[in-house]
Amino acid sequence: MSWIKELGSRFYKDEELVGLWGQGQEWAFDEIYRRYVERVYHFCFARLGSLDATEATQEIFFKLVRSRESFKADGVFSVWFWTVVRNQVNDYLRTRYQAKFEEYKEDSVKEVSESEVEKILLKEKSIIVQKAFASLPDSEKEVMGLWLQDLSHDEIKDILGLSIDAIKGRIKRAKAHLYESLEGGL
Repeated sequence: MSWIKELGSRFYKDEELVGLWGQGQEWAFDEIYRRYVERVYHFCFARLGSLDATEATQEIFFKLVRSRESFKADGVFSVWFWTVVRNQVNDYLRTRYQAKFEEYKEDSVKEVSESEVEKILLKEKSIIVQKAFASLPDSEKEVMGLWLQDLSHDEIKDILGLSIDAIKGRIKRAKAHLYESLEGGL
């Protein structure tokens, strides 16, 4: 029976799932979680770095459970959802975020295989990109984080309360800053 619910749940709109969840259908929350956990993690990763993204993602879904009643049945799910996500990440930054990145420490020089060298280079590139993203002003980082989650300009406008022109401008400036930061780094 549960596989029928799982298969059927994929045909529901997000707003319908929230309604069913509010009526006690716990499988509906499971479907919302399945649809959004990876996107939330990537948003958190972009804003917080790898050290805090997993914990923040968990906290966000706990917050969603606690704030389910705040969703208005006639509202747009994505706006409500990403507003909760954004506010929770900002709270996380204010209260728990201590170190942006850990420095890579090399204890000793040893022989490494070619695949280990590739892993190290990939990790170093990832750190360079994370640092470049972290160096963006918060206003640009926030807009880029939402934009990278494939949200439309209209959805970002509703979440942040900015004009479309302001959003486009911040995305353009953020891209220019990232290009400038990464020009010699990669």
